[in-house]
Amino acid sequence: MGTVTVTWTAERGMAAGLAKVWFTLAFVAPPPAPVTRCPLQCDQVGICS
Repeated sequence: MGTVTVTWTAERGMAAGLAKVWFTLAFVAPPPAPVTRCPLQCDQVGICS
């Protein structure tokens, strides 16, 4: 039981960490659609930044 609890807690912690990173990127990064249109010249064009 102890091992299962520790594993579940660790996985939950990792999921929470990934979710935090995802939401942070969602606020900082632009929407995916413009990024898909200009993945390479993003900064030069200024549409995605």
